Amino acid sequence: MRVKRRSSSQVIMDVLQAINKGRTKPTRLILVTNTSWDVLFRAIPVLLENNYIVNLGPDTKDKRSKERYGITDTGKEVLRYLNSTKGKGLRHLLSLYY
Repeated sequence: MRVKRRSSSQVIMDVLQAINKGRTKPTRLILVTNTSWDVLFRAIPVLLENNYIVNLGPDTKDKRSKERYGITDTGKEVLRYLNSTKGKGLRHLLSLYY
């Protein structure tokens, strides 16, 4: 049985939703969004370049974690727009970048 793959725009939307819900570390993002390291680390630079997320730096409580991400106001607006269009508008927003 063949499984339908998600589009890159759907993965980016899933990552934005996970970060908005408080998942800030890469490992948590991978588990919540059901993606691989490769897929996540292709999506993160796109989100950073478009100012949808921001790198918060290392976690002071957990010395193993080197990266944490937070959503920006722009990212929240994009997520709100995508939820209203059910993700159909993301391809248009990211067509120049991804």
